[in-house]
Amino acid sequence: MVMNLANALATVASVALLDSVGRRPLLLASIASMGAAAAGLTAALDHADEWWAPTACVFSIGAFVAAFGVGLGPVVPLMPAELFPAQHRASGSAIAWSAHWIGNFATAQSFLFQYRFFGSALFAPHATALAIGLVFAAASVPETRGKSLEQIEHEMSAT
Repeated sequence: MVMNLANALATVASVALLDSVGRRPLLLASIASMGAAAAGLTAALDHADEWWAPTACVFSIGAFVAAFGVGLGPVVPLMPAELFPAQHRASGSAIAWSAHWIGNFATAQSFLFQYRFFGSALFAPHATALAIGLVFAAASVPETRGKSLEQIEHEMSAT
């Protein structure tokens, strides 16, 4: 129930935040928050016998889902349509969506293997991947809020 509530509230919030805050800040905050939640979940799973671990797990899962729903969930599908030049927009967006869903599928299918391999540190590789993603996004993802597709294309071609 916590996951569903967090996802629903985050989705509603993201509608308002995409245009008021911007895509890049939402993306960066989302990745950082998801990484922190994954680290929190790893710590809680590593100390599963402690009194605070169940509450920390629930909070971390809710935070992870909410952070995804505010940033990575809505921004990642939107960005390819804004960043690719007009002549490559459809195929670029299709490739981006395919990579997104193949990654989701691979993660879901390998989850039990990851659990057997990493044990209570199950979310440590996810936190690491999010940290790498945060550095990449901070270094290379431009802000597109309030800009026309032509302005974005001009800025992207200039870099």
